[in-house]
Amino acid sequence: MSQKAKLRSGSSRRNFIKNTSIGAMGYFIVPRHVLGRGYVAPSDKLNIGAIGVGGQGGRDIQGFAKSPRVNIV
Repeated sequence: MSQKAKLRSGSSRRNFIKNTSIGAMGYFIVPRHVLGRGYVAPSDKLNIGAIGVGGQGGRDIQGFAKSPRVNIV
């Protein structure tokens, strides 16, 4: 990028990437209390996949689905 174009835009690509990265880090590093009471982070959830469950397995899945900490896929 030429010095003239750099001065015209007021920012360089390097500064843009640096500032964007800092903003993104602030988005991901948020205290839990800011997210609200009862919020469950995706990393705190149990993911369960069920294929061909019926009978007792189906009832188990229904029981798991009642928990906010379980994600049925």
